[in-house]
Amino acid sequence: CLRASDGELAWRFRAAPTDLRLTSFEQLESAWPVHGSVLVQDGVLYCVAGRSMFLDGGLHLLRLDPETGRKISENILDDRDPHTGENLQVHVKGLNMPPALADILSSDGKYLYMRTQRFDLNGIRRYIAPTDVTDQLGEGRHLFCSTGMLDDTWFHRSYWIFGKSIASGAGGWSKAGRVTPAGRLLVVDDSNVYGYGRKLEYYKWTTPMEYHLFASDREPEIVKRAAKKRTAKLTPRQQRQQKKRQRAAP
Repeated sequence: CLRASDGELAWRFRAAPTDLRLTSFEQLESAWPVHGSVLVQDGVLYCVAGRSMFLDGGLHLLRLDPETGRKISENILDDRDPHTGENLQVHVKGLNMPPALADILSSDGKYLYMRTQRFDLNGIRRYIAPTDVTDQLGEGRHLFCSTGMLDDTWFHRSYWIFGKSIASGAGGWSKAGRVTPAGRLLVVDDSNVYGYGRKLEYYKWTTPMEYHLFASDREPEIVKRAAKKRTAKLTPRQQRQQKKRQRAAP
């Protein structure tokens, strides 16, 4: 941390549990790097060190005093549900599982968020299991990306979302973008979401990559597609009887 007055070092804190290095993309990196900027809120600095809850003992979510660098608390985010002690994989639903990769933290003042994972302000994981992708409104809506806020690959099955969850797989990846604001880039204020992204009709099974600028309410009305009317299929006998009636009609 540098002093704003003269740029000199005020304090330094190693978020990693130990000074262990590895090679990544032809350079040395910590086994527990801090991803992007830290989050400062209400006099507390939050950061996450590590790569995955399944690697090297998990992630380390730290709370520090931003003025002195003093550690307030540290929570280990590993492959165990902190409430039951069971493996996170018991919460797998189809192709969806709880988030386990580190990312930039965000907050709405009541909760912290890392991808779709919600924490209380003490850094404790809440709501571990994946939720229904159509349940996007209400408490817990936040800005996130399933592949991480720093992902710049523009893979066509990933996008930024202002909501609560996302589904995976060929049949699931496009669902969130159809029921909540989503796109390559989103900006959120107190009442609206502004974005740049693909048009909804081209989300799935299409070749065109049609992009547009759009605006949406923070709490949009979710309109479900009307069910198609199904006509009963006639048996061969019923078809013959129907033809006889049609020929006999004046």
